[in-house]
Amino acid sequence: MINIELIRNSKLYEVNKYFETLEGTDLTKKDRLILHVAMIQRGGGIILSNCADENQSILLSKATRIQFELHADLQHGDDAAVYSEILMDKFHYAKCAIAEYFLENYSNLDRHEMIDKLFEINRKEQFFKVLHEQPNRYLQPDLCYSIILSSLIAQFYVMLEDLDNAVSSIMNAAYFYGASIERNTLPSDERIKQFIHDDINKRTQKANEARWQGHVEQQRRKYLELDKQRQSELGKDLTIKSVATWIYERHNQDDLEYETIRDHLSKARRGIFTND
Repeated sequence: MINIELIRNSKLYEVNKYFETLEGTDLTKKDRLILHVAMIQRGGGIILSNCADENQSILLSKATRIQFELHADLQHGDDAAVYSEILMDKFHYAKCAIAEYFLENYSNLDRHEMIDKLFEINRKEQFFKVLHEQPNRYLQPDLCYSIILSSLIAQFYVMLEDLDNAVSSIMNAAYFYGASIERNTLPSDERIKQFIHDDINKRTQKANEARWQGHVEQQRRKYLELDKQRQSELGKDLTIKSVATWIYERHNQDDLEYETIRDHLSKARRGIFTND
């Protein structure tokens, strides 16, 4: 049982000692996520050993680096110390709100839905509206929130060993942080969501293409076997048209068009089993 109260309320050296006792413990993905969220709630650092392996530690380090760089930019940009204390409180409040909502809802929402819901929370809370009061600031409120959101979501997916979503989220965080460095015009909420949606769609398309490639190869190899079988049965060489017609009439469980079967068979005879 994870001692959340100790993590939230004890001194940092005591927390570090507690983490040492967990070394070698077979923590579940949810346990690692809970530990990570608890450290965010207490405002402490990130325990990289909380990851399952070295690759995950590297991804976590990249995600947190963007978050820390933003934190430093917010502090350094306030030379007169006009609003740093308020802003840092909001920074922590935003992180806790994101972390707590993710922990409660990650099993029911995909990344797309999760981001939409968390944007709704920001529209209601306006975590960084104080930035509107600083006309010389290049970090806009919604852009600032987008950087934190993408960085934290990446960290949480690392804890859950969902590396596909983790990498996508890190890329989003880097994109938004790059926009802030270049002092680009603030992307609208719709533009930000469209960027994320496009990223999800591209990754889905790649996965579908990979599955389709596997299906095409399987189909062509099957037709080549049927081709050999038919020619062996009749004891003579047959044209592609003849065998394709036989397959279309007798072995067309997928209900494909004749032209599709003929094309697959033609390429199979030439040793072409994928569309690469």
